[in-house]
Amino acid sequence: MHVRVEPYSPAWAAQFKAEAARVARALGDALLEVHHIGSTSVPGLAAKPVIDMMPVVRDLASADARRESLEALGYEWCGELGIPGRRYLRRSSPSDSDLRLFQLHVFSQDSVDDIRRHLAVRDYLRTHADAARAYGALKGRLARRFPEDIDAYGDGKDDFVQHLQHDAVAWMAGRVQSLPVIALRDRPDLIECAAEWFSSIWGVATEDYRTSMRACVQGRTAIPQWYIVCDNRRIAAGAGVIDNDFHERRDLAPNVCAVYVQPEYRRLGVARRLLDAVCHDMARRGVPHLYLLTDHDSFYERLGWQFVGMVRDDDGELGRMYARRMPDGCAE
Repeated sequence: MHVRVEPYSPAWAAQFKAEAARVARALGDALLEVHHIGSTSVPGLAAKPVIDMMPVVRDLASADARRESLEALGYEWCGELGIPGRRYLRRSSPSDSDLRLFQLHVFSQDSVDDIRRHLAVRDYLRTHADAARAYGALKGRLARRFPEDIDAYGDGKDDFVQHLQHDAVAWMAGRVQSLPVIALRDRPDLIECAAEWFSSIWGVATEDYRTSMRACVQGRTAIPQWYIVCDNRRIAAGAGVIDNDFHERRDLAPNVCAVYVQPEYRRLGVARRLLDAVCHDMARRGVPHLYLLTDHDSFYERLGWQFVGMVRDDDGELGRMYARRMPDGCAE
Protein backbone atom coordinates (compact mmCIF):
# COMPACT_ATOMS: atom_id res chain seq x y z
CA MET A 1 0.00 0.00 0.00
CA HIS A 2 1.40 3.38 -1.04
CA VAL A 3 2.07 5.77 1.85
CA ARG A 4 0.99 9.31 1.02
CA VAL A 5 1.15 12.13 3.61
CA GLU A 6 -0.37 15.42 2.51
CA PRO A 7 -0.64 18.91 4.00
CA TYR A 8 -3.83 19.51 5.95
CA SER A 9 -6.92 20.12 3.83
CA PRO A 10 -10.11 21.83 5.08
CA ALA A 11 -11.97 19.46 2.75
CA TRP A 12 -11.35 16.64 5.23
CA ALA A 13 -13.79 18.14 7.74
CA ALA A 14 -16.45 18.40 5.03
CA GLN A 15 -15.80 14.82 3.93
CA PHE A 16 -16.21 13.65 7.51
CA LYS A 17 -19.49 15.51 7.92
CA ALA A 18 -21.00 14.05 4.77
CA GLU A 19 -19.86 10.49 5.49
CA ALA A 20 -20.88 10.70 9.15
CA ALA A 21 -24.44 11.43 8.03
CA ARG A 22 -24.44 8.30 5.85
CA VAL A 23 -23.04 6.17 8.68
CA ALA A 24 -25.56 7.59 11.14
CA ARG A 25 -28.45 6.61 8.88
CA ALA A 26 -27.04 3.09 8.55
CA LEU A 27 -26.60 2.62 12.30
CA GLY A 28 -29.96 4.16 13.22
CA ASP A 29 -30.91 4.15 16.89
CA ALA A 30 -27.86 2.02 17.77
CA LEU A 31 -25.71 5.14 17.40
CA LEU A 32 -24.97 7.66 20.12
CA GLU A 33 -22.35 9.83 18.35
CA VAL A 34 -19.89 9.83 15.47
CA HIS A 35 -16.52 11.47 16.14
CA HIS A 36 -13.91 12.63 13.66
CA ILE A 37 -10.61 11.23 14.95
CA GLY A 38 -7.10 10.70 13.67
CA SER A 39 -4.80 13.18 12.00
CA THR A 40 -7.36 14.47 9.48
CA SER A 41 -9.38 15.80 12.44
CA VAL A 42 -6.58 18.17 13.54
CA PRO A 43 -6.47 21.48 11.62
CA GLY A 44 -2.99 22.16 10.27
CA LEU A 45 -1.67 18.62 10.76
CA ALA A 46 -0.24 16.74 7.77
CA ALA A 47 -1.90 13.37 7.32
CA LYS A 48 -2.62 10.46 5.05
CA PRO A 49 -5.86 11.55 3.30
CA VAL A 50 -7.96 8.84 4.96
CA ILE A 51 -10.84 9.97 7.17
CA ASP A 52 -10.92 8.11 10.49
CA MET A 53 -14.30 8.06 12.21
CA MET A 54 -15.34 6.66 15.59
CA PRO A 55 -19.02 5.78 15.90
CA VAL A 56 -19.97 5.20 19.55
CA VAL A 57 -22.91 2.81 19.85
CA ARG A 58 -25.17 1.74 22.69
CA ASP A 59 -23.80 -1.81 22.51
CA LEU A 60 -21.89 -3.91 20.01
CA ALA A 61 -24.80 -6.29 19.42
CA SER A 62 -26.85 -3.45 17.97
CA ALA A 63 -23.93 -2.46 15.72
CA ASP A 64 -23.43 -6.06 14.59
CA ALA A 65 -27.12 -6.19 13.68
CA ARG A 66 -26.52 -3.32 11.23
CA ARG A 67 -23.54 -4.88 9.49
CA GLU A 68 -25.39 -5.26 6.19
CA SER A 69 -26.45 -1.60 6.23
CA LEU A 70 -22.83 -0.52 6.59
CA GLU A 71 -21.61 -2.95 3.95
CA ALA A 72 -24.25 -1.52 1.62
CA LEU A 73 -22.40 1.80 1.89
CA GLY A 74 -19.28 0.11 0.49
CA TYR A 75 -17.55 -0.75 3.78
CA GLU A 76 -15.54 -3.92 4.32
CA TRP A 77 -16.30 -5.46 7.72
CA CYS A 78 -13.04 -6.56 9.39
CA GLY A 79 -14.22 -7.46 12.90
CA GLU A 80 -12.04 -6.49 15.86
CA LEU A 81 -8.79 -6.55 13.85
CA GLY A 82 -6.56 -6.72 16.91
CA ILE A 83 -8.47 -4.45 19.31
CA PRO A 84 -10.93 -6.29 21.58
CA GLY A 85 -14.35 -4.65 21.69
CA ARG A 86 -13.90 -2.80 18.39
CA ARG A 87 -15.57 -3.23 15.03
CA TYR A 88 -13.24 -2.00 12.28
CA LEU A 89 -14.52 -1.20 8.80
CA ARG A 90 -12.86 0.40 5.80
CA ARG A 91 -14.05 1.85 2.52
CA SER A 92 -11.84 2.25 -0.53
CA SER A 93 -12.32 3.87 -3.89
CA PRO A 94 -14.53 1.73 -6.16
CA SER A 95 -11.98 2.16 -8.95
CA ASP A 96 -8.85 1.52 -6.87
CA SER A 97 -8.94 -0.89 -3.92
CA ASP A 98 -5.58 0.45 -2.68
CA LEU A 99 -6.96 3.99 -2.36
CA ARG A 100 -8.42 4.00 1.15
CA LEU A 101 -11.04 6.70 1.76
CA PHE A 102 -12.66 6.09 5.16
CA GLN A 103 -12.05 3.96 8.24
CA LEU A 104 -14.61 3.27 10.97
CA HIS A 105 -13.59 2.36 14.50
CA VAL A 106 -16.89 1.36 16.15
CA PHE A 107 -16.93 1.10 19.94
CA SER A 108 -19.62 0.44 22.51
CA GLN A 109 -20.15 3.25 25.00
CA ASP A 110 -18.65 0.88 27.60
CA SER A 111 -15.24 0.95 25.87
CA VAL A 112 -14.28 3.94 27.98
CA ASP A 113 -10.50 3.69 27.68
CA ASP A 114 -10.48 3.33 23.90
CA ILE A 115 -12.92 6.19 23.38
CA ARG A 116 -11.03 8.46 25.78
CA ARG A 117 -7.68 7.64 24.16
CA HIS A 118 -8.84 8.59 20.68
CA LEU A 119 -10.57 11.81 21.72
CA ALA A 120 -7.82 12.87 24.13
CA VAL A 121 -5.15 12.55 21.42
CA ARG A 122 -7.27 14.52 18.96
CA ASP A 123 -7.99 17.33 21.41
CA TYR A 124 -4.41 17.38 22.69
CA LEU A 125 -3.03 17.82 19.18
CA ARG A 126 -5.61 20.52 18.46
CA THR A 127 -4.39 22.53 21.46
CA HIS A 128 -0.65 21.70 21.56
CA ALA A 129 0.92 23.10 18.40
CA ASP A 130 4.45 21.86 19.20
CA ALA A 131 3.28 18.26 19.53
CA ALA A 132 1.26 18.53 16.32
CA ARG A 133 4.23 19.96 14.39
CA ALA A 134 6.54 17.23 15.69
CA TYR A 135 4.05 14.52 14.76
CA GLY A 136 3.51 15.95 11.30
CA ALA A 137 7.25 16.19 10.67
CA LEU A 138 7.79 12.59 11.79
CA LYS A 139 5.08 11.33 9.46
CA GLY A 140 6.59 13.24 6.55
CA ARG A 141 10.03 11.74 7.15
CA LEU A 142 8.62 8.22 7.44
CA ALA A 143 6.51 8.58 4.30
CA ARG A 144 9.58 9.64 2.32
CA ARG A 145 11.63 6.79 3.77
CA PHE A 146 8.98 4.05 3.37
CA PRO A 147 6.75 5.16 0.48
CA GLU A 148 5.58 1.61 -0.29
CA ASP A 149 5.75 -0.01 3.16
CA ILE A 150 2.80 0.88 5.36
CA ASP A 151 3.94 -1.52 8.11
CA ALA A 152 7.35 0.15 8.41
CA TYR A 153 5.64 3.54 8.37
CA GLY A 154 3.41 2.48 11.27
CA ASP A 155 6.27 0.94 13.24
CA GLY A 156 8.27 4.15 12.87
CA LYS A 157 5.48 6.13 14.53
CA ASP A 158 4.88 3.70 17.36
CA ASP A 159 7.11 5.15 20.10
CA PHE A 160 5.98 8.70 19.41
CA VAL A 161 2.31 7.68 19.42
CA GLN A 162 2.66 5.76 22.68
CA HIS A 163 4.13 8.78 24.45
CA LEU A 164 1.55 11.04 22.80
CA GLN A 165 -1.32 8.90 24.05
CA HIS A 166 0.07 8.88 27.59
CA ASP A 167 0.50 12.65 27.66
CA ALA A 168 -2.90 13.29 26.08
CA VAL A 169 -4.86 11.05 28.46
CA ALA A 170 -3.09 12.56 31.49
CA TRP A 171 -3.82 16.06 30.16
CA MET A 172 -7.48 15.26 29.70
CA ALA A 173 -7.82 13.69 33.14
CA GLY A 174 -6.37 16.79 34.77
CA ARG A 175 -8.48 19.19 32.73
CA VAL A 176 -11.73 17.40 33.54
CA GLN A 177 -11.38 18.23 37.24
CA SER A 178 -12.08 21.90 36.56
CA LEU A 179 -15.14 21.48 34.33
CA PRO A 180 -18.09 23.45 35.73
CA VAL A 181 -21.43 22.00 36.84
CA ILE A 182 -24.08 24.36 35.45
CA ALA A 183 -27.63 24.74 36.74
CA LEU A 184 -29.73 25.43 33.66
CA ARG A 185 -31.89 27.94 35.54
CA ASP A 186 -28.77 30.13 35.45
CA ARG A 187 -28.08 29.48 31.75
CA PRO A 188 -31.39 29.46 29.84
CA ASP A 189 -29.39 29.98 26.65
CA LEU A 190 -28.23 26.36 26.96
CA ILE A 191 -31.72 24.84 27.23
CA GLU A 192 -32.08 24.00 23.55
CA CYS A 193 -28.80 22.12 23.21
CA ALA A 194 -29.31 20.43 26.61
CA ALA A 195 -32.82 19.26 25.70
CA GLU A 196 -31.54 17.81 22.43
CA TRP A 197 -28.63 16.12 24.20
CA PHE A 198 -30.78 14.45 26.89
CA SER A 199 -33.25 13.35 24.20
CA SER A 200 -30.49 11.76 22.12
CA ILE A 201 -29.31 9.78 25.15
CA TRP A 202 -32.60 8.64 26.65
CA GLY A 203 -35.03 8.64 23.74
CA VAL A 204 -37.55 10.93 25.44
CA ALA A 205 -39.01 13.69 23.26
CA THR A 206 -36.94 16.87 23.13
CA GLU A 207 -40.05 18.94 23.84
CA ASP A 208 -40.61 17.11 27.16
CA TYR A 209 -37.13 18.08 28.33
CA ARG A 210 -37.51 21.60 26.97
CA THR A 211 -40.78 22.12 28.89
CA SER A 212 -39.30 20.86 32.15
CA MET A 213 -36.17 22.97 31.74
CA ARG A 214 -38.18 26.10 31.07
CA ALA A 215 -40.14 25.42 34.25
CA CYS A 216 -36.94 25.37 36.28
CA VAL A 217 -35.94 28.73 34.78
CA GLN A 218 -39.29 30.21 35.84
CA GLY A 219 -38.38 29.23 39.41
CA ARG A 220 -41.86 28.95 40.91
CA THR A 221 -40.91 25.75 42.79
CA ALA A 222 -37.72 23.96 43.83
CA ILE A 223 -38.53 21.14 41.41
CA PRO A 224 -37.77 20.55 38.52
CA GLN A 225 -34.07 21.36 38.15
CA TRP A 226 -31.58 20.42 35.44
CA TYR A 227 -27.77 20.34 35.47
CA ILE A 228 -25.03 19.79 32.91
CA VAL A 229 -21.24 19.56 32.97
CA CYS A 230 -19.75 21.43 30.02
CA ASP A 231 -16.40 21.03 28.31
CA ASN A 232 -16.32 24.12 26.12
CA ARG A 233 -19.27 23.54 23.77
CA ARG A 234 -19.58 19.80 24.50
CA ILE A 235 -21.90 18.45 27.19
CA ALA A 236 -19.86 15.96 29.19
CA ALA A 237 -22.55 14.88 31.67
CA GLY A 238 -25.99 15.79 32.89
CA ALA A 239 -28.80 15.02 35.33
CA GLY A 240 -32.18 16.32 36.37
CA VAL A 241 -34.40 16.43 39.43
CA ILE A 242 -38.13 15.84 38.90
CA ASP A 243 -41.08 14.83 41.09
CA ASN A 244 -41.28 11.21 39.90
CA ASP A 245 -39.07 9.26 37.52
CA PHE A 246 -41.89 7.10 36.14
CA HIS A 247 -42.29 4.57 38.98
CA GLU A 248 -45.02 3.36 41.34
CA ARG A 249 -43.69 4.83 44.62
CA ARG A 250 -45.01 8.38 44.40
CA ASP A 251 -44.09 8.85 48.07
CA LEU A 252 -40.36 8.53 47.27
CA ALA A 253 -39.79 11.98 45.85
CA PRO A 254 -38.21 14.03 44.37
CA ASN A 255 -36.10 11.92 42.03
CA VAL A 256 -32.75 12.41 40.39
CA CYS A 257 -33.22 11.34 36.77
CA ALA A 258 -31.50 11.06 33.38
CA VAL A 259 -27.99 10.75 34.87
CA TYR A 260 -25.49 10.24 32.08
CA VAL A 261 -21.75 10.76 31.63
CA GLN A 262 -20.22 10.67 28.15
CA PRO A 263 -17.90 7.65 27.83
CA GLU A 264 -14.62 9.58 27.58
CA TYR A 265 -15.38 11.39 30.87
CA ARG A 266 -16.20 8.28 32.91
CA ARG A 267 -14.05 7.04 35.80
CA LEU A 268 -12.62 10.54 36.23
CA GLY A 269 -14.87 11.66 39.09
CA VAL A 270 -17.36 13.54 36.91
CA ALA A 271 -20.42 11.63 38.12
CA ARG A 272 -19.48 12.20 41.77
CA ARG A 273 -18.95 15.94 41.23
CA LEU A 274 -22.20 16.24 39.32
CA LEU A 275 -24.30 14.40 41.90
CA ASP A 276 -22.65 16.19 44.83
CA ALA A 277 -23.45 19.52 43.17
CA VAL A 278 -27.06 18.42 42.66
CA CYS A 279 -27.38 17.41 46.31
CA HIS A 280 -25.88 20.64 47.63
CA ASP A 281 -28.12 22.69 45.37
CA MET A 282 -31.22 20.78 46.48
CA ALA A 283 -30.23 21.25 50.13
CA ARG A 284 -29.95 25.00 49.60
CA ARG A 285 -33.44 24.91 48.14
CA GLY A 286 -34.86 23.17 51.21
CA VAL A 287 -35.13 19.60 49.85
CA PRO A 288 -34.19 17.13 52.65
CA HIS A 289 -33.96 13.88 50.63
CA LEU A 290 -33.43 12.75 47.05
CA TYR A 291 -34.31 9.39 45.49
CA LEU A 292 -32.94 7.66 42.41
CA LEU A 293 -34.18 4.59 40.49
CA THR A 294 -31.48 2.68 38.61
CA ASP A 295 -30.32 -0.73 37.44
CA HIS A 296 -26.79 -0.18 38.79
CA ASP A 297 -26.07 -2.41 41.78
CA SER A 298 -23.15 -0.71 43.54
CA PHE A 299 -22.13 2.48 41.74
CA TYR A 300 -24.40 4.81 43.70
CA GLU A 301 -23.55 3.14 47.00
CA ARG A 302 -19.93 4.08 46.40
CA LEU A 303 -21.11 7.67 45.96
CA GLY A 304 -22.87 7.73 49.34
CA TRP A 305 -26.41 6.73 48.35
CA GLN A 306 -28.32 4.16 50.44
CA PHE A 307 -30.27 1.27 48.95
CA VAL A 308 -33.98 1.52 49.86
CA GLY A 309 -35.46 -1.47 48.04
CA MET A 310 -36.76 -2.76 44.74
CA VAL A 311 -39.40 -0.62 43.02
CA ARG A 312 -41.39 -1.18 39.83
CA ASP A 313 -41.29 1.42 37.11
CA ASP A 314 -44.34 2.35 35.04
CA ASP A 315 -43.53 -0.50 32.61
CA GLY A 316 -43.57 -3.04 35.44
CA GLU A 317 -39.80 -3.57 35.47
CA LEU A 318 -38.05 -3.81 38.84
CA GLY A 319 -35.24 -1.38 39.61
CA ARG A 320 -33.11 -0.46 42.59
CA MET A 321 -34.25 2.59 44.55
CA TYR A 322 -31.59 4.63 46.33
CA ALA A 323 -31.92 7.55 48.71
CA ARG A 324 -29.59 10.26 49.91
CA ARG A 325 -30.06 12.69 52.75
CA MET A 326 -29.01 16.20 51.83
CA PRO A 327 -25.84 17.57 53.45
CA ASP A 328 -26.27 19.75 56.53
CA GLY A 329 -25.35 23.42 56.59
CA CYS A 330 -26.46 24.19 53.02
CA ALA A 331 -29.80 25.86 53.64
CA GLU A 332 -30.28 29.32 52.23
